[in-house]
Amino acid sequence: MGIEKWDARFAAGDHGPADPAALVVEGSQRLSPGRALHLALGAGRNAAYLASQGWSVVAVDGSVEALRLTKARASVLLMNLERDRLPFDDETFDLVCIIHFLHRPLFAEAQRVTRRGGVIVASIETTRSKMNRAYTIEPGELRSIFGGWEILIDREDETARVAAKKRY
Repeated sequence: MGIEKWDARFAAGDHGPADPAALVVEGSQRLSPGRALHLALGAGRNAAYLASQGWSVVAVDGSVEALRLTKARASVLLMNLERDRLPFDDETFDLVCIIHFLHRPLFAEAQRVTRRGGVIVASIETTRSKMNRAYTIEPGELRSIFGGWEILIDREDETARVAAKKRY
């Protein structure tokens, strides 16, 4: 599906389970397609979207089922993101996505594997949401993780959404 159709569906309020996160769409449009890393991919909707836009996607998750849903559209890697260090060299990816998965040490790993000029898009529930507080961040916390990075998108209500560009 082309970006015009994605945009039209979002404008019409169609955000079904097959649709990518708006933050991923907006953040990825700031770069030319290259190598993308999607961490904790869920059903794979964001990885599928990125692949449809010409990105070479690597999907990492601890769920075999999540990876099975995504394997036709991305390279997949099964690993425990809360235990294992990412097995990629420094500055390997142009875009890294962390959508609705909270493991604070993963942010440092995501920053390590992002190329200079690359972007991380992250969306995490805040303590303002009704979600279990064990899986939420404090207001302003996500933004603070990217000190020294150029903040391209910064939105916060019940969910914090940040797109940050690694400086050269």
